[in-house]
Amino acid sequence: MFKGYTGFSYGSYGTGQPAADFKQMLENFKSGDEMMVFGTVQELATTLSMATDNTLAHFPTESFITELLKVISNPGMHDMANEVCCKFKCVSNFLSDLATQCLTNLMDIFPNIVNSVISHQGHKTIVDAL
Repeated sequence: MFKGYTGFSYGSYGTGQPAADFKQMLENFKSGDEMMVFGTVQELATTLSMATDNTLAHFPTESFITELLKVISNPGMHDMANEVCCKFKCVSNFLSDLATQCLTNLMDIFPNIVNSVISHQGHKTIVDAL
């Protein structure tokens, strides 16, 4: 898919994603490689769209909130994602919108993390990005 990006396996239905995959996703976010981050946000969005609180029992929410907010507030990432998306006729701010969708899905799954998003100034970051 993308250079250096291998994707993640889902395992069997109902067992959730292995904690090692979430750890790898966090490492991908911290790598600084824009294409790796782009692929990881897409993979996370897919994972969270099918997840429940039971399948994400060991999900490191705090770490992902921080990384997703960094993606949303990083204009350099937006430029790269928009450049990639222009080839496929995606909407502008695709990466920011996808990261916002990930945060929204997390708050739907774990309503108690809303306070954490607010404490990280996430509401301001999201509004500024939109």
